[in-house]
Amino acid sequence: MIRPLTEPVSAGDAFHVVVPSLPGFGFSERPRERGRNPGRTAPSADEQRMLDRRFLHLADGYAFGMLMGTRPQTLGYSLLASPAGLGEKFAAYADDRPEAGGEVSVADQVDNIALYWLTGTGASSARWY
Repeated sequence: MIRPLTEPVSAGDAFHVVVPSLPGFGFSERPRERGRNPGRTAPSADEQRMLDRRFLHLADGYAFGMLMGTRPQTLGYSLLASPAGLGEKFAAYADDRPEAGGEVSVADQVDNIALYWLTGTGASSARWY
């Protein structure tokens, strides 16, 4: 698969090929020492961002996720009790990556909060999770 790209029939059609691979997988060598794990492998910028968000979620949002998965009705009542609670959760879980459109505008936040607050569907929507 790589050889036809790097050593084609016509020399002018050759490519420089970079094949990223984790230690011990695919085209890389097997690690020579014990203790090789994802923490010892340099992540890409996107992977590092995902890891940072994961650590933030574990530190700040894990209890919310557990409550949502085990007691959605209890959580739903708290979302119904306060539009500020809805706003905080929308802000915490918004996808603010540039490729996803960046930050969520204040108008969109108000629209989303109003949708759940005015229709009283915070509790019923929490049951889906």
